[in-house]
Amino acid sequence: MLRSPASMSPGFVSGNGNAIGAGIRNISTSQGYLATDCTLVADATASAIIVTLPFAAASTGRILGVKKKDSSANTVTAKGNGAELIDGSNTSILAAQWQYVFLQSDGVQWYVI
Repeated sequence: MLRSPASMSPGFVSGNGNAIGAGIRNISTSQGYLATDCTLVADATASAIIVTLPFAAASTGRILGVKKKDSSANTVTAKGNGAELIDGSNTSILAAQWQYVFLQSDGVQWYVI
């Protein structure tokens, strides 16, 4: 059962593990997602950033987003955990300011949605 946004606290995670209505975080270094994260907003002004996705098998149905907010030439890369794939590749690269990607796990790999 979904709850209305007004009744959710930041970082609310539903029974199936999907982060809903919260969990946005700004980053400026390479890192992975926290259990409460839904969206990471990346500032790659200082250097390229790699965002590592959680294991697909532990994230069935989970939707995650990453957005590049700076205008530098540095990239923000969403990377599968180990050899896990994102639409058949191990990475999804964001090179332009305001570019973003949303990903969803089927329990085996991640898909751009």
